[in-house]
Amino acid sequence: MIHSPPSGQVVDLLEDSQIVAAVCLEERKGKLRLLTESGREVSVSSKQVVHVHALRLDIDQAREALTRALQSRATCRQALMATVDMSGLWEVLKDEAGDFAATELAELALNEAGDDQVAAVLGALYRDRVYFRARGEGFRPTDATTVAAILTQRTREEEKAIRTRRVSEWLRAVWDGQLVSAPPEGPEIIEMLKDVALNGEEARTRERLMEILRAAGLNEEGAPFQLLVRLGTWALDENLMLLRLDTRCEHPPEVLSAASLLAQVSRWSWQDLPREDLTERTIYTVDSATTRDVDDGLSLTAIHGGFEVGIHITDVATVIPQDSILDSEARLRGTSIYLPDLLIPMLPTVISEGLCSLEEGVLRPAVSLLLTVDEAGTVCAQRFALTVVRVTQHVTYKEVDAALASDNSSPWHTLLTIARAWRAARRAQGALFLAFPEVTVMVGEGGEARIEREDRETGAQVLVSEMMIQVNRLTAMVLKEAGIACLYRSQAAPRERLFDGVVPHDLWLNYRQRMQLSRAETGVEPAVHHGLGIDAYVTASSPLRRYADLVNQRQFIAFLRGKSPPYSVADLNALLTTIERPVSQASLLEQNRRRYWLLRVLEQRRGLEVIALVVAIFGHRIQITLPEFMLETVLSTATHSNLQPGQWLRVRITRVQALEDILRVEVIADYANPM
Repeated sequence: MIHSPPSGQVVDLLEDSQIVAAVCLEERKGKLRLLTESGREVSVSSKQVVHVHALRLDIDQAREALTRALQSRATCRQALMATVDMSGLWEVLKDEAGDFAATELAELALNEAGDDQVAAVLGALYRDRVYFRARGEGFRPTDATTVAAILTQRTREEEKAIRTRRVSEWLRAVWDGQLVSAPPEGPEIIEMLKDVALNGEEARTRERLMEILRAAGLNEEGAPFQLLVRLGTWALDENLMLLRLDTRCEHPPEVLSAASLLAQVSRWSWQDLPREDLTERTIYTVDSATTRDVDDGLSLTAIHGGFEVGIHITDVATVIPQDSILDSEARLRGTSIYLPDLLIPMLPTVISEGLCSLEEGVLRPAVSLLLTVDEAGTVCAQRFALTVVRVTQHVTYKEVDAALASDNSSPWHTLLTIARAWRAARRAQGALFLAFPEVTVMVGEGGEARIEREDRETGAQVLVSEMMIQVNRLTAMVLKEAGIACLYRSQAAPRERLFDGVVPHDLWLNYRQRMQLSRAETGVEPAVHHGLGIDAYVTASSPLRRYADLVNQRQFIAFLRGKSPPYSVADLNALLTTIERPVSQASLLEQNRRRYWLLRVLEQRRGLEVIALVVAIFGHRIQITLPEFMLETVLSTATHSNLQPGQWLRVRITRVQALEDILRVEVIADYANPM
């Protein structure tokens, strides 16, 4: 045991696993006050003193002189430490039992056991910590198995440090815009960057990547994403939600091959089945200017006492065999996904935009609903038929609205009159019509985005909507009366009805009513759809875009042909389970991406002043919406405790970050109800 040295005694101090030369200035209350080789004064326990030199210094001399003397000892110690072969010393002693004093080890390693030699060996022992273990005042050779394990671990750590340095230098160069070759670890690092960019705190590789980024001096928020952009791995507007959900974007090669083959060999196969020829009818399709997957068309023929209205749905069920590779892929996808910058079709485009799309001037198989309607719009007779159609013209919603505004003799006026009569009948049955403005974002090929605000209540929108609701309603009624199970849509009555009949142009009232709506559901039994004011309802008008519609079309065509339904109740319930997740994810993707692009536009409009509506208060969060963009954000009750739902405000946009889904506003003033 080392006793407390007297004043002036030179000692070796163990500090942070390193040997430090020091001189004792005094001992007070069990503590030693020392001056170290670096000129610092420290107060330590005598247990930290591992060696006492024979040398004593005059502590009355200048502090600088004491420090120089200690530094001389330190220099000597460092030089001798460099000559100590710990591995060789261990090889000599590894099979020996017992502990060895530092003086013995100095004698063996340096052929001398003077103070400087002992200090050097102690320094080497505490620095190395592989070959010997401290035991009291002595040292014991580590067993061979442990030495091997420690050396292996050290090698790994050294290799890791080399890799970290190499990779961090590469990432730093990429960040700085330099053109450099990727190191061997490049692909692995790119996957780590993706993992952290997508999963954040939950990323499996986060800890390791953060270590590398710190070494590169890249502590900026969003660095993993920005690095992937600079590497060219991701685009600046990469859809992270799409990647997080692992959405099926491209169709597998075998599915594309099957689609191409089908387009070649079965283009005319449906003509072998009996169909009513409606190719002489004038049939229009109404969609947006960019739509290529066209499901439905309309016709109007004047007859004695009224009109024949035709609603024609492309017959996908006859073209796509049930349980084929194309059908299985469509089932996995559940629906087409429409994003501002991307269309992900349920069926390959050779089918959805070609073989089964109602293209202008091309023969197509269809399921047609033919309605005899009087001049007031009342349905006098109805029949469904499997038909052959040829679309006369594709028109856009805007073109139809223009015709409604200028040409009173166009067929669109008659169709709109009929549609409004049907809408009035649904209103009388309790249908609810909520008037929310539709704000969409269009993204060009160059990534430029523009916002379009559309009125859902234009004549063209009402006309097409009512026609589709009618064909779906009557399809459901036929299947219900025949006792055939299908994927029926229903909705329970609202918890509270705040208005009847006329669509109110009060945004706050519409929000309040929407909060009272029951959730729409899908099941194999028919039930009332209170939101639509219909006793039974299916979706069968979009078989190119929704798998549920394709399934319902198969059930319906089997009925029209007098055959047994291809799906049992058990089959339909299993299908519901299969398509629920992808359909739900598609809805999430569409909402998320629409919001992203709206925020991208607003990133260029910081400082813009707009009106806002307080929609709800949840705890400490105040939910508001910006009607101009139909975007929601939150305020805090801590700073806006006086706000109430339904209150209108004027706000200024202060911060927008689309990638992080951040939209911040500050309240400027109250605002009178603009509605």
